[in-house]
Amino acid sequence: MQISAIALDDSPSALDIIKRYATKVPSLSLAVCFTSPFQALAYLEKHSVDTVFIDIEMDDLNGIEFIKIIKNRESVNLPKFIITSAHERYAIDGFDLNITDFLLKPISFHRFLEAIEKVRKAKQLAQIQNSSVQSDYLFVRDNGKIIKVRYKNILFIQSDGHFVKIHQKGKRHPLMLFYKIAQMEKMLPLNSFIRTHKQYIINIEHIAEIDSSSVSLEHVELPIPVGGTYRQKINQLYNFLNT
Repeated sequence: MQISAIALDDSPSALDIIKRYATKVPSLSLAVCFTSPFQALAYLEKHSVDTVFIDIEMDDLNGIEFIKIIKNRESVNLPKFIITSAHERYAIDGFDLNITDFLLKPISFHRFLEAIEKVRKAKQLAQIQNSSVQSDYLFVRDNGKIIKVRYKNILFIQSDGHFVKIHQKGKRHPLMLFYKIAQMEKMLPLNSFIRTHKQYIINIEHIAEIDSSSVSLEHVELPIPVGGTYRQKINQLYNFLNT
């Protein structure tokens, strides 16, 4: 399995180490290295990569801010981030953003390989998720665990900042995952789920009632709002269900 990557660090010598290590890993393709975070942001607007090696302390835009900008983009192909820093204190900030790994400088080749292996496993999981679209379930990742969720059990999915909450039939508490709602939307079958709002996706199977501003679901006390952007889509669904 080939892994594509870029590296961002304002220290050319630090980038040289990443380049040298990358040449020793046949499955890793280091496309380009950047000393400017703005050039790296521009590159990621046009190119998709599996992972980004990123330093924290940089002029103009630090690594944490950079990661937040990328994660706020409505894209299903978000890269995995590997922080490379000489300061351990940034590890907590990084893992709060669900980074894949934190490499403390000076970086050993052994730890570099471990980080690449984590990216490989994440990419493998994504391929499993894509292949499960034709089945009745999907796999999601939660704190290092892989969890199987059946579509029929999902009532609705709610965005909550950098997380989503999957509300399931028969479960008292939602499953909270570090995904963007746009990512979840791409993972779900279009014939079973519909976006009603920038913060909500519902399971069509569990619809109990539709009106102009909300959708009521079975097993759910409060109605799900319908946003203006999605009202036409809900009206089309309403008309289809009444034909």
